[in-house]
Amino acid sequence: MKDWDDNLHLVRDTAEESPELYKFEISGRDGIYHAEWPNLHIGAKVNMVHRSSNHEVHAMVTFHSNRPMSAGHIKYGRLNITSVTARKSFAKECEARENSVDWDQVLEVLGISILDRFWAGTEAVELSGDLSAVEVDAKWLVNPLIQVNNITTIYGQGGIGKSWIAQFIAVLVGSGTSVAGFHVEPGNVLYCDWETTELELNARISMLRRGLGHTGNTNIWYKRMYSSLEENIEAVKELVVDKNISLIIIDSVAAACMGDSETSAAATGLYNSINSLSVSSLCIHHDNKKGELFGSAYHYHRSRLILEVEQKQEPQAHTFFLGAFNRKANNTAILQDMTFEVTILKDEGTATIKKVDIRDTPLEEHMRNADRIANALRRGGLTVSELAERLDKTESHIRNLLSQYSKMFYNMGKNAEGFDRYANIHKDFTPQTYDGGIEGWDLKPEA
Repeated sequence: MKDWDDNLHLVRDTAEESPELYKFEISGRDGIYHAEWPNLHIGAKVNMVHRSSNHEVHAMVTFHSNRPMSAGHIKYGRLNITSVTARKSFAKECEARENSVDWDQVLEVLGISILDRFWAGTEAVELSGDLSAVEVDAKWLVNPLIQVNNITTIYGQGGIGKSWIAQFIAVLVGSGTSVAGFHVEPGNVLYCDWETTELELNARISMLRRGLGHTGNTNIWYKRMYSSLEENIEAVKELVVDKNISLIIIDSVAAACMGDSETSAAATGLYNSINSLSVSSLCIHHDNKKGELFGSAYHYHRSRLILEVEQKQEPQAHTFFLGAFNRKANNTAILQDMTFEVTILKDEGTATIKKVDIRDTPLEEHMRNADRIANALRRGGLTVSELAERLDKTESHIRNLLSQYSKMFYNMGKNAEGFDRYANIHKDFTPQTYDGGIEGWDLKPEA
């Protein structure tokens, strides 16, 4: 191997003459790669790797140098990796900047390595079939909301506060904070925003952090989006890799689609793009007139967890309630209803979100009817007519529910007016302990 000459040039050696000189290292995934030739003191970044309609593979390639006489940028451009002619042309332009490197050889081995990785895709592995029950259980980034490397979608009407939930989750993941009923694994967050501005989002993040007493780095990265995720996927992939992102937030789904989100092609393109990032994702979507996910059925099919968000707020109040109701669950049982009290104090610059019992909020009306009956009976027995009035249902509907969920409720007998009264069956109750009176029945009424 030859050494630097007196003019600090490396006397040109070919790869055939000095194979050790041209050994290189390559790393990366998902179409974003970094290559280094440590003995040549040059490196390359390759991204936006894609196949054209005529099966050629193209990429954007950037070469840089740490060599004394050519330090800095060497060449940036689009390269047809599968074309010998294109590689030779690219090598010639690099040689004009640094002529003591065998650029033909550099481009040859780089191209082969990129093509091998591109055509191979993900590695095929043999399934063992012997996972333990713990290993089979869903892995969570945010338990019980976002599974590792899976898609969670929250949806609801516009302007009800869905983004507050997403931004709260971003703060929790960025700091590794477990509060409000969430157990959180720490990680970096990428917030892809089609809806608002950097200033507005930064203001909300600041208010939430102040409410939690957080200081220091947020570990939340913001990217303002103007076109579909599918069209921007290479740039987003690069951010995910470079910033070691664990969670990406899509705000919102309809704007992130390439084309009409009501078409299967647009929905499929979006979720294929999200899955190609190999990270957990939280998507914010809207509902249609029926209160269901807006757009193609693929929005439902491709999400692993789906929660509908409802809001209740009094006029002019600083506090409102958000309820998240699980409408679909894969890899886990249907989640329990989650309810949060959100308090925004703009004068103080704080926002707080805490978990509350849905039974004590106006969102109680969104519970399933059997649970609403149980809630009404928390403090003692009631008649069918009293239950019907409280739940705004007909008496026949209430009777049907009491019969359908007979394991939850018990007929206490008739009251003084001759009407049957019902109460909850507590977990430690047996009919033998019931003496026929309210005091004997409601041994453990809830406060």
